[in-house]
Amino acid sequence: MYKADKSAIVKRAEENPTLVSMYETGMLKERAHELLHVHYGK
Repeated sequence: MYKADKSAIVKRAEENPTLVSMYETGMLKERAHELLHVHYGK
C-alpha cells in the first residue's frame, strides 16, 4: 500500500481532477454529504 501511495499522481481528493469536475458540474453537489461522510452510531 505504501508503494502504491508513493507512486500515486493524485494524493488528496481535492487534487483529483475527476472529483473536482464532478463537484463543479453538480453531479456530486446534492449527494456529496450522503456519499462521502461517515455516520457513526451511538
